[in-house]
Amino acid sequence: EYDRALYLVQEKGYSVYAAKKQAAQEIITAFEFATAVTYSEDFAIFQNEGVSATTSAGNATLLAISALVMGNRSDAEIQNTIDKFIADIKTDGEWNDLQTKAGMADWAYDFNYSTIRASVKSWNILDIPDYETYLDIYWNNVYGLGGCSVNRKDVVAPNINKLSKNYNKYFICNGSHWDDATTYQKDTYKWSAGKTGEFKKGNVTDTIYVYNGTKWEVSERETAIGLCQNSNAGVVSKYDGTYYVCKNNAWGTATILEYDTYGLTGVEGDVKAGVVNKDKYYGTFPSIA
Repeated sequence: EYDRALYLVQEKGYSVYAAKKQAAQEIITAFEFATAVTYSEDFAIFQNEGVSATTSAGNATLLAISALVMGNRSDAEIQNTIDKFIADIKTDGEWNDLQTKAGMADWAYDFNYSTIRASVKSWNILDIPDYETYLDIYWNNVYGLGGCSVNRKDVVAPNINKLSKNYNKYFICNGSHWDDATTYQKDTYKWSAGKTGEFKKGNVTDTIYVYNGTKWEVSERETAIGLCQNSNAGVVSKYDGTYYVCKNNAWGTATILEYDTYGLTGVEGDVKAGVVNKDKYYGTFPSIA
């Protein structure tokens, strides 16, 4: 905050009060938070009892930022991160190091939040502010997910930050926070009921689903060998030990002749061993009109 405020006073003619207020708010905004700041030096990361909601939010924000900067870094790395941030934000009030920002979000997503609370408890400090909420806010926003509330319950969305190691990972809002979305949740998001027996490919994966009259469920066979359509009529495929032939847009159990001669070619008079049963022989004969 100091270097940014000093720049605003010396180069832009701000008063000290206005410069401090703007610098602090720009830092909070850079970390994706909406916390109101007057004097950041009034915040205390180990204080939560007997303070206003505004002060508690400020305390929690400060602790969250501290955690993000520390991450898994060594002391030297922490100082380097701070120095780079100071230089980055000094003249324009913006944090342009998007790679570091994304890395911090990945760390927050993976971090076990209870670690800090357990450590502080061992120091005989009664309580600390709800910093966990702000770590959530940070990685949610950096990932492009936005907030999760009852109004967005069951919304499924991907991490759209290409600099994140978790890019394109899908999440589902449970009404209060984002959870990892299952394959089923991301594949069938916003699907309405279908017709019994109807097949549909997933939104995200190549999994095939079938409507069973009540809900969509994974169709293991179609996922493995594909849908039977006009484009693959006559094709023979094997699934779970059984051979199927594609006829009339539906897979049916193939006869021995169908799967044993599938793919065989030849001219009149040729005799060839079966594709599956090598001890059976098949010949080509002229058609009789």
